[in-house]
Amino acid sequence: MADRTYQVLARKYRPRTFGEVLGQESAARTLENAIRSERVAHAYIFAGPRGVGKTSMARILAKALNCETGPTTTPCDECQICLAAARGEDIDIIEIDAASNRGVEEARTIRDNVKYAPSRARFKIYIIDEAHMLTNEAFNALLKTLEEPPPHVKFFLATTDPGKLPETIRSRCQRFDFRRVPGDSIAERLRQVSAAEGCQVEDGALALIVRASAGSMRDSQSLLDQLIVYAGSDVTVQHARDLLGLLPVDAVAEILVTLGSGDSVTALERLDALLEEGAEATEITDQLLDVLRAAMLVHVCGPEHPLLRDYAGEREAIERCAGILGLPAVLTALQVLAETRRRSAHVAEGRLLLEMALVRLARHGGVRDLDAIVAELRSLRSEGGGGGGGHAPSGGGWRGPVPSPRRSVGPDAPGSSGPRSPRSGPHPGSDPGSDPGSARGAVAEPPPVGTTEPLRPGEPVEAAELWSRLIEEINRESLTLGSFLSSGQLLAYEDGRLQIGFGTRQGFALRYLESNQGKPLIEAAAGRLLSRAVRVELRSVSGEGGEDPASDDEKSATDRDPVAKAILESFQGRVIKYER
Repeated sequence: MADRTYQVLARKYRPRTFGEVLGQESAARTLENAIRSERVAHAYIFAGPRGVGKTSMARILAKALNCETGPTTTPCDECQICLAAARGEDIDIIEIDAASNRGVEEARTIRDNVKYAPSRARFKIYIIDEAHMLTNEAFNALLKTLEEPPPHVKFFLATTDPGKLPETIRSRCQRFDFRRVPGDSIAERLRQVSAAEGCQVEDGALALIVRASAGSMRDSQSLLDQLIVYAGSDVTVQHARDLLGLLPVDAVAEILVTLGSGDSVTALERLDALLEEGAEATEITDQLLDVLRAAMLVHVCGPEHPLLRDYAGEREAIERCAGILGLPAVLTALQVLAETRRRSAHVAEGRLLLEMALVRLARHGGVRDLDAIVAELRSLRSEGGGGGGGHAPSGGGWRGPVPSPRRSVGPDAPGSSGPRSPRSGPHPGSDPGSDPGSARGAVAEPPPVGTTEPLRPGEPVEAAELWSRLIEEINRESLTLGSFLSSGQLLAYEDGRLQIGFGTRQGFALRYLESNQGKPLIEAAAGRLLSRAVRVELRSVSGEGGEDPASDDEKSATDRDPVAKAILESFQGRVIKYER
């Protein structure tokens, strides 16, 4: 026959002293000091997540105030009052479940009874659990009593949702915010409980319990209780996985590995196999997120970092997943699956959402780091002839706008004079250097990859080199600042003064650089390049400051091309050149 006196571990090992309430040291110390200095308030609010010791702290405080040897910070746990209080049976310590006694009539009963003195203890103490469940009418009935109770009455309100307590109630109480219990503290406490119960529990199993309890001491003890019943006195990692319904990490990681290779078919097949075994789509999503989080920590912190201590038995699979995916792909997958998990809470069948997410990630399995892409583009540009030889001079000067690498210098640009020449190119058989104006005002065609673009006659090589190197230097500091800087043009450099101009369409870039400490960064970068102090002036220049606008014919052709028109509308762009 079953033992009728059996107590679950969460009750059997409930904290009995202030020091045993793990993770709430500040609240315990404050209450102990209040008892020593005889400054115990008439009403307290204990707020925090479930299972972190709110009601236990209220009972301990009640014992400390009413103990026959007290008030004391160390209740004896031997007198009748302490023993009855520990069981929740003392007639002067009234525990009320507000979830089921939430009406105004119950509140009026409390208000009417507080005037009577306690039967045998010093104080009549009301512990109201889940206090936020009381109705507004009930709170209103308690307002005056909470503010000015008789000297023999104390109120302790425990709640998981303090925001639902009326401000009038919160202002009448002293509040303590209880935190989630640290994982190390939970694991150590579970070891003590296991030893007291004569059980051996593997560290990996304890780690799984800690992760599943999410900082709740009560939840962790309840899970341990279930595991001992399920597995007996020897609890292994596999026992914990079976009871918690956790999938093998290898199986979850393999889905992610197939996503990294872009194999959506295999990913869907492995998902189907897990679902056929009885796993829920939301559970699989949660575990995919858990493995991805661990992979992110491997990339950012290293595989031996303490943040990965709860994954000790799963390190090999996680490191393999991290090595194949790479940090950009891991972060992308975390974003997509987190959104999938959020949306799946509002649908009856989450399988379709998860399958869609996996296909999307497989199609983007080759997600690459933005910095690497930018570096590769720079490399291609330099291979294709990014602009002249030699460095910009450390002294002397230069005036006239320096174009971006895709634009040559026009004589009518700011700082120069003369009409703009029509777009033209060198005649067959002619020497490109024989006609200095042949490429003026032209839109340069991008050179083939692996070739070097010849220098155009009349181009200020040294200034172009300075501008290119300056943008590259700023990009190393901030890609955002570099992007905005590259939309401008170098107007003049003379006697340590660098003038950079921005056209009408680049007004936002000018304002951004001026308001985000862009100028000091540019001055520092230019100083490094020129080996001298440089003063930067950012200014607005007339005109668009961009490429030559397209002709009317080109604009008309663009209007007739639905693809080009859609691109312009999507990116809010303008036509510079149009070719079919």
